[in-house]
Amino acid sequence: MAGLDNPELRSAFDAAGSGRLSPEQRDLMGWFISAKLRADENRFRQVELGILDPSTFLHLSTHGAYRTPYFAEYWARSKNVYAADFQQFVTREYLPLSRPVIAEDQ
Repeated sequence: MAGLDNPELRSAFDAAGSGRLSPEQRDLMGWFISAKLRADENRFRQVELGILDPSTFLHLSTHGAYRTPYFAEYWARSKNVYAADFQQFVTREYLPLSRPVIAEDQ
């Protein structure tokens, strides 16, 4: 939804999908993903505490930013600023989304 009101963010998402970000778009996507991950980490903790249902967490936390090649780059350089258990979760659940799906030959 943030991209609807922000043409620069929309443009950055488009560029992130193709892996062709300008330096400014790279910064914008980094800030956006950082904010998104912090919100997801908060929800992750709420699930641990039993105040948020896991299915609601997944519904709220799934995001297109994790499905871009840029996310893998961001995560490789930034993951250490997050708690170890959340790092494991993101690596297991979100990181695979950033890799292109290659169709198997029939």
